[in-house]
Amino acid sequence: MGADPQPDTVIPLDANIQVLGATVHFSKATFVGMGDSSLRLTLNADEPIQTVDGITPDQLELGRPDRVDDLYGNGDFGGSKDIFVELMHGSQKITGVVNLPIVSATVIVRGPFEFTFKLSDIPSITPTPLVADPGAFAPAPTPTPISLDSYSYSGQTLQTGDLLYAVWNGSQSDIYRFNPASGTKPALFMTLPGSAFSLYLHPDRKGLDYLAGSYSPDTGLENAALYTLRFSDRLPRLLHISPEGSLTWPTWSSDGRLMAFNFQLPDPGEFQSHIGWIDMTCRSSGECPVHVLEAPLEYRLGGSEFSPQGYWLAIDGADTTYGSGEIYLLPFDDNAQPGKLQNFTHSDHPYDQSAGWIAGNKLVWMCTEDNPNDIANGIPNICLQDISSPGSVPQKIFTYNDSFQFGLSSQGNYFWQIIINRNVQREEQIWLYDQKGNKHLLDAAPWFDNSAFSMDERYFAYISSDNYDKTVVPQTLHIAATATGAELASFGNLAPISWLGWVP
Repeated sequence: MGADPQPDTVIPLDANIQVLGATVHFSKATFVGMGDSSLRLTLNADEPIQTVDGITPDQLELGRPDRVDDLYGNGDFGGSKDIFVELMHGSQKITGVVNLPIVSATVIVRGPFEFTFKLSDIPSITPTPLVADPGAFAPAPTPTPISLDSYSYSGQTLQTGDLLYAVWNGSQSDIYRFNPASGTKPALFMTLPGSAFSLYLHPDRKGLDYLAGSYSPDTGLENAALYTLRFSDRLPRLLHISPEGSLTWPTWSSDGRLMAFNFQLPDPGEFQSHIGWIDMTCRSSGECPVHVLEAPLEYRLGGSEFSPQGYWLAIDGADTTYGSGEIYLLPFDDNAQPGKLQNFTHSDHPYDQSAGWIAGNKLVWMCTEDNPNDIANGIPNICLQDISSPGSVPQKIFTYNDSFQFGLSSQGNYFWQIIINRNVQREEQIWLYDQKGNKHLLDAAPWFDNSAFSMDERYFAYISSDNYDKTVVPQTLHIAATATGAELASFGNLAPISWLGWVP
């Protein structure tokens, strides 16, 4: 490989590996990656792969190469990287000669096959029927609502541009208010009972809906329930608590009429979550049943987000043929009735996922393309498409050469990105971009959590912490100016921050 291998370098080879009479030939080795944070040596066998006597080599198993402890492996011929080795380990680059031990091979053998079994005679067994005693069954436990007595309200009036954030404080959540334009310190706005993890502010700014439960370090949030509250009320009101399933990843329509969420059923063998929703006009009656979307489990639906206008619900899912990522859309009418679920992306990308929205009902998502130089990872992009325009086509608005997380501002003029810094152990970086191509490194930390742009796109708030485990504190809240990336304020040594959002 030489003393300083570089990305996009190709080394010619003439290497043959014999697998049960078939020859697997490698004619080149390619280096892909950044060159300073990542650099992978990849070898893909020449195609077509030989078939001899009905046996086709399918995969080579790579042993540990010299001086490499991890980040090496193999894939199927023609389907992913055949052999790869990560040469960057911390700030060090592996150079010179690297021995790649092949320890075994997997082959595909064409049928048909005939298997013969010789079974000995055994006496027939008459099973004894099992009779269940109805009296031996206890009713399923009913979740116990949390006490609401800790609720308190400061009497303050919310203003456009206020930042609200929820801090877990024992068995309650303290909601703080901060306005970066005023420069004042955060003030306690209210205290909510339980561990609140998602809030929706009513359009008149005089009340909110929220989900809260009790937090366990072993099992996470338990008995999550839906509450509604007018700030002037004596106590919040319980709208729904689900003995039949758990509610996670909630999203509200812009007018608060609908709330959608992942709904996990507790039935045996139920591993895939469903999409559920509640018509929030039930606030007045207090009777808020869950409606569950009937869809094939192969769609693997989850992670939904409502459009800025109307009632379009974008949902992460999968293609039923290959299991690749797809974005589904579910429209609701003005009576909160669902329409037909449709596969919106229906693309040949390996992954379409992380659906979100910007103004004008423009859908944004991560669309990962095939990468001929790095088949296992692909090329991730941010795609954008206006669903209200029938003739619109997806646009790639950003491309990156490694996997990442992202989020856009309300108008799409800015977006944040979290990447892994492979030069430093347990370090992530959060970056801020604008449409002109300017970028700013905001911070580096072991973990970044909740984040949100202000509705006018002037500010960006995010949370950093030393660990993703919410039992580990402290956490730090940062507020940055989107135009420059400069940090305007930060508040450290905070208990776990479960939610943050801006007042429109």
